[in-house]
This record gives sequence, C-alpha cells and structure tokens, in this order.
Amino acid sequence: MIDVRQEDNVLLRVEHLQKHFGGVSAVDNVSFEVRSGRIKSIIGPNGAGKTTLFNLISGVLNPDSGRIHLQGRQIERKPPHVIARRGISRTFQTMLPFTNMSVLENVMVGRHVRTSAGMLRVALRTVGARREERGIRQTARHWLDFVGLGALADRPAGSLPCGQMKLLEIARALATEPKLLLLDEPAAGLNIRETEDLGQLLFKIRDRGITQLLVEHDMSLVMDISDEVFVLDYGREVAEGSPQEIQENPDVIRIYLGQDDVSGRGKPAPCSK
Repeated sequence: MIDVRQEDNVLLRVEHLQKHFGGVSAVDNVSFEVRSGRIKSIIGPNGAGKTTLFNLISGVLNPDSGRIHLQGRQIERKPPHVIARRGISRTFQTMLPFTNMSVLENVMVGRHVRTSAGMLRVALRTVGARREERGIRQTARHWLDFVGLGALADRPAGSLPCGQMKLLEIARALATEPKLLLLDEPAAGLNIRETEDLGQLLFKIRDRGITQLLVEHDMSLVMDISDEVFVLDYGREVAEGSPQEIQENPDVIRIYLGQDDVSGRGKPAPCSK
C-alpha cells in the first residue's frame, strides 16, 4: 500500500528513464523519487551516467523513453527555460560565468525566467521596466549576501577564484527561485575548508525549503549532508538508501573497491573558467 503522505511529498519522480548514445546505454531504465525538503545525492564511478541524468531532468537532453514529473506535471522533452520556470535550476561541472560581466550582473541573469518586461518595454525604459530592474537587482544582491559574496558584487566575475566562482553559480541558480536545485559536482576543485563551508551552505539552502539533488564524488561531503543516496553504475541503479545503508551495501563497496581511491574522494578536479 502506498503511503499517501509520502506520495504527496514527492517533488520529482523519474520513471524508467532511458538514454542511449549509439550502442551505449548512458541511462538505463532508471527510476527514483526526490521528496520535498530533502538533500539527495547521486553517486557512482566516472561514466556511470550521472551528468546525463541531470541533463535529462533539466531539459538539456531528451530521453529516448521514460517519464519525468515535477509535482505531478510531466516535464520531459520540455525546453530548459520552461523547466527552469517550473522550478528546476542547476549548476554545471564546468562553471559557466559571464566573465565580462560583474558578479552582480551574473546573478541578475538568473532572474531572466522570472521577468515579464519585453524587449520593447526595456528599450523604452518604461516605469514598469525600471521597477522590475530594481527588483531584479535587489533579489540578486540578496542571494549574493546569502552565499557570502555580497562584498564582491561589483567585481568582474572572471576575476574570482575557484571557490567563489562555485558560490556565484549557486547564487545565480538560486535567483531563479527553484523548488529543486540540481548541483553537478559542487565540491570539485575545492579544498577541505571550502568543502566544509559548502556543506553548511547546502544546509542553509535546505532550511529555505529548497530541495536539492546533487551529483558528487566527494564521499565525505555526500555522507555528511545527504538524507538519501542513489548509486549508479553503467547507467543502471545499483542501490538507494540512507548514507549508512549505502556505506554498508556490498554492491556499492564492490564498485568503489575497483576505483583508485576507495574512499571515493579522489583528487579534486581543476577549476575551469
């Protein structure tokens, strides 16, 4: 029997998702749920299909088959801007700031999906357009303060070091007012202190009522912050459960024993600008 309370709490439902590239099954019949107010992590070796799964959820790729529901509404095959407007925002493995713009302007870009002023109103600088721009700027400053970058609002985004660039990406994603935030390897390239600070920030985001789904290789971070963990290997589900259940799962142990770093931490990826 389905627990109605849990059913009502499901924010994202992925059902039998498939994506092939030639003869390779990048995502093979994957199903899982993300409940509201949770932090759920997706882990697995390189090539397991984690980022492909994110690309399917966010509309960057279309699935070959399967369904994706956000609060009961089908979103697969919708364009990314429509999915963003419905409440899913994301960051990427390779950071994509507008380096010729200021830190503040980068976050203001994230408000685009929530704006209503058309090109003509903006060009004519109507009262409504100016009012909306002030609101966009105010909201962007709020999220910069939230992630700890408020004092750097006027700096060129391209001048930020790796750790702050990661925070900028998160602030820009938060500016879209997401119900679900997808974080693709947010700790890659961060040192231990920066990773600890990131964990605290993710808790702050959860406390704001924003559900999070992250792909991450840093097992220490995953086990510290996750309510649930979903394990992929060769595009297929291996296990799902609490961090403790995943740490004790023999299939997960077998997969990670085959990696260079048994802990799953590995070497931090370089920060790309």
